[in-house]
Amino acid sequence: MDVRRTFWTVTIWKDQAAMLAFRNRGKHGKAMPKLAGWAEHSRVANWEQEEASIPDWETLYTRLTGQGRGNRLLHPAPDHKGPNDFPRPRQEGWRVRYLKPLPG
Repeated sequence: MDVRRTFWTVTIWKDQAAMLAFRNRGKHGKAMPKLAGWAEHSRVANWEQEEASIPDWETLYTRLTGQGRGNRLLHPAPDHKGPNDFPRPRQEGWRVRYLKPLPG
């Protein structure tokens, strides 16, 4: 978690089908419809790359603000419309969690 309860999440998937399977089921699938009522800002960006490594935070932020899209929210902040409506991520004090792949 960053300042003002800002959460940054990066996920890497084998392919789009694997990402969609995770997004649409389980606890994540149950929580995502609630995001519209919980968040004042929400942005997502998807892309494909040849490398299996996670890009650095500057690259991620640049992609998010340049190629990302804002999600529909019930109570958006007044500045939610712009692509740069949030500060760059802090890079100190991060917790990294690795999740196990889903079976099947």
